[in-house]
Amino acid sequence: MLVQHHDTGSLGEPQALSLVGDTWATEVVPRLPADLTEQAHGGLTALLTYKEAGAPSGQKSLPAAVFAQLQARLATASGFASSVAIQQWLREEFS
Repeated sequence: MLVQHHDTGSLGEPQALSLVGDTWATEVVPRLPADLTEQAHGGLTALLTYKEAGAPSGQKSLPAAVFAQLQARLATASGFASSVAIQQWLREEFS
C-alpha cells in the first residue's frame, strides 16, 4: 500500500505546563463525578495511581447471602429498572 507523507512543518510550541495545569483545575475537575474529585485535584498522575479494591472506609457492604440473591435476581430477564429499584427490593426482602 502506498503511504503518502506530508510535511507538517512546525506544529507550534507545546503548551506551557502551568497553562495545562490551570485548564485541568478549571475545566476538567469541576465536571468530574464527586468520587473522582479528590483524585483529580492531584492531576492525571493521581487518577492513574493504583488503589486497593474494596469499599471506601465506612461504606456498608452486603452480607454474602444477600449479595448472592441479588446476583441471581440481576441474572434474570426482569432484573431491575434502576438502582432505586434495587434499593427498594433490598429493603423489602431483607429489612
